[in-house]
Amino acid sequence: MRRPVRDALALGILFFLTLGIGTLDCAVGRNISLWFVYVLPITLAAAIGGLRVGLGFSLLSAGLLVAVGLAVGHPFPTDGYFLFEVFGDLFAYLIIVALALGVREKLHHGLGELLPS
Repeated sequence: MRRPVRDALALGILFFLTLGIGTLDCAVGRNISLWFVYVLPITLAAAIGGLRVGLGFSLLSAGLLVAVGLAVGHPFPTDGYFLFEVFGDLFAYLIIVALALGVREKLHHGLGELLPS
């Protein structure tokens, strides 16, 4: 299987995994947030697809958090506090994307740089 086809297939699987996490987050309810579970598909998507894909998955995950929080409810007194919390989660996702891109860069140069001498 050619690399672009394999990468597109992997990103498609990660997209549906992210939607599944959103569904699970909705089923769990309002008092538990699964924001940390979104980290796995975001990290893998950034490592496979690069910056744009990582940003896209981060925004998708933050959008799912907002949709779930507004649909099911959230434990915060107002929506402003909730949106501020989602903004903090998005910031954490963007840091994770930056770290994944660093690992991606090292992998493109070869595994020899990651291994100790």
